[in-house]
Amino acid sequence: MYGASNSLADTARINRVIQLCDPDNKIVRYHGNIKHDQIHSKYQQSDISVFASSCENLPIILLEAMASGLPIVSSDVSPMTDILGEYSVYFDPYSSKSIESALYEMVSSVIKRQEFSIKTHNLALSYSWSKCADETFSFINAVSEKYRKDKSVQR
Repeated sequence: MYGASNSLADTARINRVIQLCDPDNKIVRYHGNIKHDQIHSKYQQSDISVFASSCENLPIILLEAMASGLPIVSSDVSPMTDILGEYSVYFDPYSSKSIESALYEMVSSVIKRQEFSIKTHNLALSYSWSKCADETFSFINAVSEKYRKDKSVQR
């Protein structure tokens, strides 16, 4: 797991649950905050990415996991479903049973992990900062042009 929890109490709770489920830390490791220059190596050491967020716009962490070629188990809310399409096993982020079932489904299928890994990696390649900037400035320009036209028609 990567990222920050909301509080020390949340971190303690996560660690207690991990200790109960995986006392030898062979399957789940919570790293807490990770320095930016270490993120890529953590992804490379991972087998699956779990994205449990219930509220996002365009989650960079999700795109990083996709670009790293990890199969992803994700919450079933938008925009995650829009970004990952059919190439994730989804779960209700408010249901531990749903999360458990999704993880089991992904872990149990080597073929699904391989296929989803390749597909999400290829999807990640369609995102770039230059494309984002170009589309943003094109949108601003189009709105500006429409505003100018509307202003000149009103005169």
